[in-house]
Amino acid sequence: MRTLKQKKLTIKHIILEKTGGVCSKCGKPLPLEKTTIDHLIPKYRGGTDELSNLIPMCKRCNKQKGSRIVGVEELRYLSKAAHEMLE
Repeated sequence: MRTLKQKKLTIKHIILEKTGGVCSKCGKPLPLEKTTIDHLIPKYRGGTDELSNLIPMCKRCNKQKGSRIVGVEELRYLSKAAHEMLE
């Protein structure tokens, strides 16, 4: 049976694949251990923990984003498939 830490790393890896291993906003290469996961729609605004609502960001971009909702046009580095899921 997998541990919680292993499950979280697997989910983080799946989310990071949405951008090919880079920050979804600035395009900076992200090693798995430096990746932060952010909600497109914050939970307090009705967002969920579904994979379609989670994006990889570097710490700088995540901090700049804060709690606002990010427009898809700001996320230049999401894959085409990920963009289509959000529309």
